[in-house]
Amino acid sequence: MSKPRLAIGTYGSIAFTATDSGRVRAETRFRDEDGSVRRITATGDSRSAAARALKARIATRRMHGEFDDITGDTSFARLAAMWLADIRDEGRLSLNTQSLYERDMRTLVLPAFEQTLRASCHDSSRGGHSPTPTTSGPCSSAGSTGPRLSPAGTAERTPDGSSPV
Repeated sequence: MSKPRLAIGTYGSIAFTATDSGRVRAETRFRDEDGSVRRITATGDSRSAAARALKARIATRRMHGEFDDITGDTSFARLAAMWLADIRDEGRLSLNTQSLYERDMRTLVLPAFEQTLRASCHDSSRGGHSPTPTTSGPCSSAGSTGPRLSPAGTAERTPDGSSPV
């Protein structure tokens, strides 16, 4: 029998692991307001300190509501800043990886999409709420020869089959 699905705004059991530095990492699954389950982590000097830090992080996520200030008029630059802040807050990636993501966003992605609004990246025939990208306009990949990002945010191959990196 499978685990019961987490209700929106709730978290699962907390797992603890010791880090190389002697601290304790607490980790759990949390169902965000958008329905996605995300891993949330926090560290502390003891299991109880790590658990308190993790619960505080979850409470902050609930209070601020991850998508409260995202509208059709939200710029891509603002969305990118929110995403970068989210990966910093999650703490799953090394500082070096976070720096590389920030650099690539600043030098490769933002120059092309900086003034694009969130609403222009969705199919307006579905009320602007569809996750399906458009096939024309500033967010389309139609006719593009450069790298594209998959829904997971990873680079895909260019149309000629070569690696975009």
